[in-house]
Amino acid sequence: MKERISKLSLSEIRIALRYYEDEVYEAGLAAHTSFCYLTHARNFVRWLHGDFKPGVQKRGERITQKTLDKRTKSCETCKK
Repeated sequence: MKERISKLSLSEIRIALRYYEDEVYEAGLAAHTSFCYLTHARNFVRWLHGDFKPGVQKRGERITQKTLDKRTKSCETCKK
């Protein structure tokens, strides 16, 4: 996959992601909520880098609707 932004911009975003991660941890959220927040943010940065495609797992398999439903249900705390 191709990168969607310049290397300099991606570097700045990765630094900002570290600050975001710190704030999420310091917010005192439930562990699962923190996991959801960080997973989505990290996946976005991976997408910018060209290392993530929505709907495809790391091992290259397509996410099924059943798996998606399970993940959505497990991230219900993200919606609150």
